[in-house]
Order: sequence, then C-alpha cells, then structure tokens
Amino acid sequence: MDKTIFISSVVTLTIAVVIVSSLIRARLRRSRTVNRLREAEWARPHRRMNHDIVSTLPRPVQGYLEHAITSGTEQVRFAKVKQRGQWRSLSQPEWSTLDAMAYYTGTLPGFVWHAKITSGRYYWQDAQLLYGNGEASGRVKFMGLITMFD
Repeated sequence: MDKTIFISSVVTLTIAVVIVSSLIRARLRRSRTVNRLREAEWARPHRRMNHDIVSTLPRPVQGYLEHAITSGTEQVRFAKVKQRGQWRSLSQPEWSTLDAMAYYTGTLPGFVWHAKITSGRYYWQDAQLLYGNGEASGRVKFMGLITMFD
C-alpha cells in the first residue's frame, strides 16, 4: 500500500512540475518578445503625425485621424490591450470565456497576443500569437501543456 501511494505521489508531482515548467517557459518567451518589441520601438526617433503619414492610410482611417488627432501629435509607440469575451470554434461549438492580453508596436510591425480560453473549471486552452522581426508563430495548447495546433 505504501509503495502505491509513493508511486502515485511521484507521478502526480512529476505531472505538476511538467505543467508548471511549461507555463513558465511560455510566459518567459512572451515576455522576452514583448521586451524586444518595446525596446526596438523606443530606439526609433520620435515620429509625429502629419498629412503625409495620414494620406497613406485607408480613407475611413484618414477621416477619423483628421478629426481625432491634430497634426504634430506624437505617434503611439506601444499599446497594451486587455480583451475579454466569448469564444467558440468549429472544433468546440459551445461558447467559452476568453481572457487575452495583446501588445502592439506603433510604428514597427509587431505584436504579441496571449489568450486563456476557459471551457470549464478544470479545462482551458492557451492560445498565443507572436510576430516580430519578420518572424511569426502561433500555437494553442491544452492546459498550457499539450500542443493542439502549431
């Protein structure tokens, strides 16, 4: 009996360590990407809004910016956006709760998006999209551990 308890304890502890280390590794990767994007954005000289920049954008965006932002206003360098909503997909037709955090650069192409999609008390998926320096990646993991899509 003691041997069975010991073995099940070791197995449970091993699974917990694997899950926690996977979550930490993913968080560190996101954090490094966000920091690289932020540093690259802030290393660029200040850019200010002007007619030449606005005229290159789609017509609805031009109309909005001409009325909302005055010429000479500093461009956004970096934005952090928190998202919360409902999510469903073809593979999972029931609605799930989505909590996401996104980081966008203002003048360089780059973003980091991470979402936790919760379908039940003990069931969730981690979704992540990364883009920066011309490289992109995306993945969805079951409970942050098992890759479902890459």
